[in-house]
Amino acid sequence: EGKELELKLFNVKCKQFRKITCRPNLDWGGEGALGLTIKFDFINDLQDTCIHVLDVVPNSPADKAGLEQFHDFILGTPHYGLKDTSELQELVSENMETLIEVFVYSQETDVV
Repeated sequence: EGKELELKLFNVKCKQFRKITCRPNLDWGGEGALGLTIKFDFINDLQDTCIHVLDVVPNSPADKAGLEQFHDFILGTPHYGLKDTSELQELVSENMETLIEVFVYSQETDVV
């Protein structure tokens, strides 16, 4: 907690990676360690399950990392898809001090 967390995101459609950095922190002034609201969802074009980012709190770790509410869908890691929000919570809490590669699809830019 409080240490920089680098997330490596993969665009499934473009087959490209991008890195974002955030600092998970339970004391940032809001709920959770990242400051975002998510839900398990489907992307019709990808025919796959995902977690839809519904809200990103200003100045939260998720905001500083560049996640965008309504437009971003968290798909999973290079090793497995995330089946629900508890799996994402577990992934973040178990890797607070290490690089986590996470695939995020942006509906606005149509890239991961």
